[in-house]
Amino acid sequence: MSGQRIVQIAENFYVILRGWFNANHILLTGPETVLIDTGHARDQRQTVQLLELAGTPPHTLDRILITHAHQDHIGGAPMLYTQSGATLLGHRWLGYAIANRQSDWLGPVWTPETPLPPIHGLADGERVPLGQYTFQVIHVPGHAFEMIALYEPTKRILLSADAAHDGDLGVLAPEMEGIGCVPQALESVERLARLDANVMIPSHGFPIMGREAIASSLQRIHRRLCQFLEQPEKRMRHLARRVFLYQVLLHQPISEDELRHHTLALRWFLSYGEQLGYTPDAFFNDLLATLSERGLIVRRPEDGLLESPVPM
Repeated sequence: MSGQRIVQIAENFYVILRGWFNANHILLTGPETVLIDTGHARDQRQTVQLLELAGTPPHTLDRILITHAHQDHIGGAPMLYTQSGATLLGHRWLGYAIANRQSDWLGPVWTPETPLPPIHGLADGERVPLGQYTFQVIHVPGHAFEMIALYEPTKRILLSADAAHDGDLGVLAPEMEGIGCVPQALESVERLARLDANVMIPSHGFPIMGREAIASSLQRIHRRLCQFLEQPEKRMRHLARRVFLYQVLLHQPISEDELRHHTLALRWFLSYGEQLGYTPDAFFNDLLATLSERGLIVRRPEDGLLESPVPM
């Protein structure tokens, strides 16, 4: 294995770091080759390049596990399945999520050109061998009702998916996941906190090493979720900032007028702005100013187009 984006966690256990737009990949080798999560469909060429850099091109994959049916996790799966014929695994409700999840900002989660193969469904508490390791399946709804985390108890490695990043988590959208998504996310974090993990690998960001660092991260997420319950406007702003940035990453470089056009076409944006007391244009201007002040959106000096330095 080589390359700064490929991090070895244990024997035959690697993380391929992507960034914020695409989910990280977990690569398990040894008696079989297993890939966990597949990145966006639009970035599948880079996914193939990274797999080749790791010495495991798509045709070598034996199994593909999807933590949940959002584009940054499942988008590359149809292509990788077509090239490998790998067995597809996920939560027992993954197929239902693929068929029924509707979103005007995530995009389709499975390309209609590729028939959906049978999915080997996993249940909460089940133990599943992947590569040379055996993981405990942990159902962690909230961000997505079918999302799973995986825990390997001998090495004490936790794959937390989007239930827990470093002090943050994936967006919570009652419009898609139901009004219980915030309490579910809170309970999911509490379940993860009860594990004796020494390494936590989120779907976005770097691995978190050591029990104290993991406990601190999960405590910060817990506090944030309690705030979301007590002050729903904080959850709305959390989602709005991230989906706004997602639009920039999706279309960059993009003019401010084009970004405004894309954003104001999103139903959630109009609803959230109204609930927070904004007109659509004022909400757009507030989000652009906030993310620009944080350095997450920059304006190119040569042409004024907007882009983000956030890793893809």
